[in-house]
Amino acid sequence: MTIHVTPIPSTISLATPAFVLGETDAAGAAATAIASDSSLAIFNTDTGSAIVSGATGTAGTAAFSQRSDHTHTVPTLANPSAAVVDEQLFSAGISTWTKVAGVTVCYLEVYGAGGGGAKGESAAAGGGGGGACNTAFFDASALPATLTVTVGTGGVAGTTGSGYIGGTGGSSSVTGSGVSVYAYGGAGGCRSGGSDNGGGSGGGTGGPGTVADTSAAVLGGFPMPPGITAGDMVGGGGASGGFLSAGSSAEYGGGGGGSGKSAVIATGYAGGSSLHGGGAGGAGDRTGTNGGEGGRWGTMTVGGGGSGANSGADAQDGTSRSFGAGDGGGGDSNSRQSGGAAGGVPSGGGGGGCYGANTDGGPGGDGAVRIWSW
Repeated sequence: MTIHVTPIPSTISLATPAFVLGETDAAGAAATAIASDSSLAIFNTDTGSAIVSGATGTAGTAAFSQRSDHTHTVPTLANPSAAVVDEQLFSAGISTWTKVAGVTVCYLEVYGAGGGGAKGESAAAGGGGGGACNTAFFDASALPATLTVTVGTGGVAGTTGSGYIGGTGGSSSVTGSGVSVYAYGGAGGCRSGGSDNGGGSGGGTGGPGTVADTSAAVLGGFPMPPGITAGDMVGGGGASGGFLSAGSSAEYGGGGGGSGKSAVIATGYAGGSSLHGGGAGGAGDRTGTNGGEGGRWGTMTVGGGGSGANSGADAQDGTSRSFGAGDGGGGDSNSRQSGGAAGGVPSGGGGGGCYGANTDGGPGGDGAVRIWSW
């Protein structure tokens, strides 16, 4: 018997794969089949889209994925070193500041000069007051092309030629159309044969310090709150000089000089300090062993600046700084008799001389102006 087999035609219709890569599973509705060796397109050959700084991210709508080793176009970033930052520093004298192109903000720091310490004469001499600091920001577009810069010179040291009294430090300023920023100098220390000698008061942002007295503490430079007669000062006012005491301290004004004394004390009185302005000079001593410390920049605690003289060392100059203000110079000691020390630059007050050999005081530090633009 012979059996004949007739092939039955296939009823399956193969379709091109059309899977969709989505975010959730779905059963689908197509009734067609696909072959086991078919290809499924899930990648394209596009490059990555350009990255735009500051653009908001989006979910995207592309139906294909990019390959894992694709790259994005990143725009060339500006070189930070190419940004304009201008710094101009000015020392004693009159100069001109010139605005540079491409800046939008200007910041000014103005420092008045420190007062000189007095010369000893039948009593220990008072220290010089510190100079004030004043700061300001300006929109560069509002400033003229140039500004006049004036930087004060430190007060002279008390000597026989100066009448024994320390000189008041010069004021510093930046002025021009729409600009008037001042910082005034500290006053010189006092001397009067046989009497107690006050320390010079600190300069303020509105006026210089007051020359020291032989009967009471003197007020610092303006501005001065109503009713204030002595003591530490906040804002732009200068600190009062000491009288039979250390000098007072200030915020933006200069510190007050330490007081000289006619009676015997072991250590001369210290100069006052300032958070932003110059430290004041320390006083000399009469027949003791240590001159008073100068005041320091960056604090309102008295002393901490130049060391007073002792039997083994001269009085130390106040520290000078390229940032902030200088410290006050130390006062002389009867055990050393080498003279009061100089105030640091900018704004430090000079130290006072001692009684024993009627030594000279120290000069005050010059002022300074610093202007940054960016």
